[in-house]
Amino acid sequence: MRSAHHKHRQHCTRESDWSKRPHVVFYNLNNAGASAIVPILVELLTEKFQYTALGGPGDSIEFEKQFTEEAPIFHWTHSPASVFERFLDREDFRFICLFRDPRDVLVSHVKDLIHRELHEGHTEKQLYLDYISSEFGGMFHHADEWIHLDQSNVHTLSFEEMKRDIPAAVYSVLQSLGLEIPEPELQEVCKQNSFEAVAGRKCGEDGPTIRTSFMYRKGISGDWKNQFDDNVIKAFHEHFDCFLHRLLPAAAAGYRRRRAL
Repeated sequence: MRSAHHKHRQHCTRESDWSKRPHVVFYNLNNAGASAIVPILVELLTEKFQYTALGGPGDSIEFEKQFTEEAPIFHWTHSPASVFERFLDREDFRFICLFRDPRDVLVSHVKDLIHRELHEGHTEKQLYLDYISSEFGGMFHHADEWIHLDQSNVHTLSFEEMKRDIPAAVYSVLQSLGLEIPEPELQEVCKQNSFEAVAGRKCGEDGPTIRTSFMYRKGISGDWKNQFDDNVIKAFHEHFDCFLHRLLPAAAAGYRRRRAL
């Protein structure tokens, strides 16, 4: 896939300065923790900055047909970068990529299947092994496409770092879009959309999976250590070691670059 480098002059765009707002595509792996930030971004962008939320992950294949130039849009996707090939080099597009430890992604995905009784009688361990042997539907390959899209209109987030300070992560996204918001207002929106407010319990506490248009399970990192046995760990590394070594550094490097600014 091609990659290009663009130089963007960052502006701080207030609510009334709508002509300078870029279109936004937010990518994350399935079950990679988008519920921690996408509802906040959607609320802020649509209610404060007059964005239009253009569908969700199930609509990405139709994005090119649905997109219009009339107003800035926000689109949430799980699809590979190639789906947005026509827009990747555009100066008026920003791509936000949320990465998470792929082991935790798999755990969250399997736990959700079990919760929805879609496991067809398979044990949890067998589900892990089945998904690993089937290459997890190619989803880690999709993430790899985004990692290799090395250009300045791509903003990366690490789930692990994001969870430590969600308002700071949201602020960094808005800053990359050239948008600003008073800190008290940002803090309040983050509080209203927090895991604790939606799930009614603290991150890490056991409880039922909450499903809205998003999924809320535990909201923590490293749970794979409590779920994988030696056989699953071995199988995961045999199939996905290359992705593991690329996904984690890519997210961490993006976060370190932002902290240094």
